[in-house]
Amino acid sequence: MAACQNDLSKFAEFAKFPFDPIQRAKRIECMVMRGSARSYYRTRFAPQFDCPVTVDSVGCCLQCAYCWNALRNETMKLGDFWEPEEIATKAVKIANKEKTWRFRVSGCEAILGRASTDHFCQFIEALQEAGKVEFVLLETNGIMLGYDESLVKSLSKFKDVLGVRVAIKGEDPQQFEKLSGAKASSFKYQLRSLELLYQHEVPSRPAIMSTFMDVLKISELTKIHHEDIDVERLKFYPITKKSLIERGCWDMRKVKA
Repeated sequence: MAACQNDLSKFAEFAKFPFDPIQRAKRIECMVMRGSARSYYRTRFAPQFDCPVTVDSVGCCLQCAYCWNALRNETMKLGDFWEPEEIATKAVKIANKEKTWRFRVSGCEAILGRASTDHFCQFIEALQEAGKVEFVLLETNGIMLGYDESLVKSLSKFKDVLGVRVAIKGEDPQQFEKLSGAKASSFKYQLRSLELLYQHEVPSRPAIMSTFMDVLKISELTKIHHEDIDVERLKFYPITKKSLIERGCWDMRKVKA
């Protein structure tokens, strides 16, 4: 693993679209993990979210045109490396201060492979050991969960406190490739992740950006009732609009407002 840490030259191959998200995940995991420690760049309380106690990491196997954290993930600007118990301690400190025990990991793809999944699971264990955990939200693109069922099995051990939100990146493989930067053929892993999470009884639901996707089409695609799909409208930050224009995705919006 040490051979690829901070080696951006080996990461450059994924700057060309479309790329293989599985290989990208393996490469990025190698960069953001040091043993069982992962790179985090901040902890915060975000009261606008249902799970406000937030720890922000870096690294994603997709490169979505509308990602709010794209610059950090594309340049792989790492933060400090923390063991699961250490980052959990920081999160618990916020939880005690704000009197809420609802947690989430943001800014990244938490599940990049075996090492990062073990880190995430150990993070939950550390939270449980520290006190009452009401809920832990995993926001994921589902690529690696759909690719490797063993990762879903690991998450299933925490199904009493864990909820998984799978962000679907397109209505079809072609739109997925355009919006995510990954090969169209890998779209199937997003859908497969939802199937596996259901099979292993892990609470989960798909989420979409209604700016680009129709909830009824996603409902038909995933065989999940439209009322059980999280629908979010994109916030056009300056960096987001710039990226959408540069990637040729600006005119893919459902509403041209």
